[in-house]
Parts: sequence; structure tokens; C-alpha cells
Amino acid sequence: MLTQEEAKKLLLSRLQARFGLCDLAIAEERAIERAFGWVFFLTETSATAARTSSKSSLGPIIVNKHVEQVIASSIAYPPDRFIRIYEKLLSKSRRTASNWCLTLSLHSLPIHWDPTHSPPLPRSIGHREHLAKRAKQAGFYEIR
Repeated sequence: MLTQEEAKKLLLSRLQARFGLCDLAIAEERAIERAFGWVFFLTETSATAARTSSKSSLGPIIVNKHVEQVIASSIAYPPDRFIRIYEKLLSKSRRTASNWCLTLSLHSLPIHWDPTHSPPLPRSIGHREHLAKRAKQAGFYEIR
């Protein structure tokens, strides 16, 4: 299980690896803690802000401390709505997958949830496909 500091490092390293983003920082004062982990918001560093005309805030991004998932959405949700959708998907995943995170690694869908620390798969592929479809419709994707 990740600590908050480990979650921050994981988030920044994944952003760097996937997008090459190194001029971002976590807005510490905006972090939200939940049972699943944290919701972080990103902000441009002063070096980035100097190159652009304004300092903007990015995010939210979820880090699930139990399975080291880093989840973002292509849809600009208010933070509370983003969290509610994730928690609802997480709850459904727990019910159908015997109690852990969105264990959806379906190659046919663009969203890939990391099953590394997950218990047995859902009773049927139908449950997985349904959750993957719901997550995709919500714009959710994993930053690896």
C-alpha cells in the first residue's frame, strides 16, 4: 500500500514517462484523501508559467494506493463528480470481482486497468466488459 508521498512520486513519474511532462507539480493544498487513495491536482511550475501567459491548474487525477493505479479522465469533471464516478465503478468492481479494484484488462477496449494485485476475475467476462464500457464512457483512462 502506497503512502501519500509514494503516490505523489508515482504520479509524477508516470506523467513523465507517458507524456514527458516534467514542468508540473502537485498542488499540495488541493489534495483530497479518500479510502481508495488520493485525488491530486497538477499545476505548472514557475518555469512553465513563465513560458505561458498564465498559471493554470490541471487534473484531477486519482492515485489508488492499494493497486498503484493512476486514473485520469478525458472529461473535465468537477472533483466531487470525478470521485463519485470512480467510487461507484470501484464499488461495482468489488461486488463482481470479489473485492478489489477495476480488474479490467480487455485488449479490445482502450482502457486497461492493472490486475496485478487483484483477486480472481469476475464471474463472467460480461461484468468486466460492462465496467470497462462504463469507465470508457466516463472518459477514464489509466496513466501507465
